[in-house]
Amino acid sequence: MKTTVLIGSPMNLFVWDYGRYGMGSAPFYGDADAIRESWSPVRQNALVGNSKGTIYAPPEPQEVTIVNSPT
Repeated sequence: MKTTVLIGSPMNLFVWDYGRYGMGSAPFYGDADAIRESWSPVRQNALVGNSKGTIYAPPEPQEVTIVNSPT
């Protein structure tokens, strides 16, 4: 699953599978300036829920860490 970040207004969001199979989103409280510096913008003027802004994708390769997994 591809994870991207919407830097926008009125809130920043983590966005999953944007533009593919639908999406899920959650508030993003990280450093937006760090995202702008090192991630690639993939869509400007994107609208996710009530937030509008630029969607950024992480640099490749993307690492995934599972913090907790049910057994």
